[in-house]
Amino acid sequence: MKNARLFLIESTANRKLAIVLVTFFMSVSWARAEPIFLVKLDPRAARGTCLPPLTEQPEQVLARNSISINSIDNRPIHAAVTTSLARVVHTVEKIGLGTFKAHTDLKFIFETKWGYSWHVRGTKEVHISPGTQNLTNVMDKRFGGTNNVALLAHELAHYISLRDTSKIQNKYTDFASKPCRLTLYSRTNRIEEFAEVFAAFVTNPELLLNRGPACVRAASFMADLFGEKEKYSVSCEARRKSLPKN
Repeated sequence: MKNARLFLIESTANRKLAIVLVTFFMSVSWARAEPIFLVKLDPRAARGTCLPPLTEQPEQVLARNSISINSIDNRPIHAAVTTSLARVVHTVEKIGLGTFKAHTDLKFIFETKWGYSWHVRGTKEVHISPGTQNLTNVMDKRFGGTNNVALLAHELAHYISLRDTSKIQNKYTDFASKPCRLTLYSRTNRIEEFAEVFAAFVTNPELLLNRGPACVRAASFMADLFGEKEKYSVSCEARRKSLPKN
């Protein structure tokens, strides 16, 4: 639309051309949503708005899924951070048939130095670091965004897709043969794409709507992965209501 405003309309013909071009650009924007930079920058995904509240202690959820948490300097992890992680884990374990287990048996290590977060491929470690992008849309900014729900889901996704010699990652790239350009960051490679699609599917499935056939295919893979009916992943509200409360 910005480009359309730059047209210098000096004749009737130019006016007609401008109208055609404006109509075209508007139809494209309505038909397909513009990609965001990262899922963790979406307010609802970052805050866990689409996830149901916990009705049990976060430690119970993590223990049941064989997930441990530590800080790099052995300081206690704040309850707000533990709760955000537990909400992600609880959602993943309950989506669809409730039989998904690829997220279990790992260790989250919370760093103190600001920077990027990462999964050590071939290990059971996921490192979460505070960072400016992480805290952009979280409500409680005391922890540098390490309580960003979408960030935690993204890094968990790396562990899921790459464990067991990248079994799930390979299935994803085979099934979704064309890249889903959900976010600008997802265009880095297919591994980051999986993590972004997974994070969106879990924390705000509406982000996958109107992104084109490749993202429809990617969302279908996620639904099959969890054994979830499509009607439960079409909106934020549907995701929140679809899950058991305990």
